[in-house]
Amino acid sequence: MRHEEEEDGAEAISMIRRMFRYNPNRYQDEDDTSDMEANFDDILREEKRSAKIAKKEDEEELRKIEEEERRERLRKESKKRKLSHQ
Repeated sequence: MRHEEEEDGAEAISMIRRMFRYNPNRYQDEDDTSDMEANFDDILREEKRSAKIAKKEDEEELRKIEEEERRERLRKESKKRKLSHQ
C-alpha cells in the first residue's frame, strides 16, 4: 500500500508541474546558496537600512499613540463640559 501512495504522490506532482508548465530541469544548474553570500559591507548596509525602517515605524507608532491619547483627552474634556452644563 505504501508504494501505491508514493506513486499517487508522484503522479499528483507531475500533474501540477504540467498544469503550471514547470520544468525542474530548467533550474537544475542553479545553485540556491550562491546568491546568499554577503560580505561585511553588505551586512552593514542591510543593518543600517533595517535600523532606518525600524526608526520610521517606531516614530509612526508613537505618533498614533499620541494621537489616540489626544483624542481620548478631548473626549473626556467634552464629557466634563457636558456634565457641568447640565
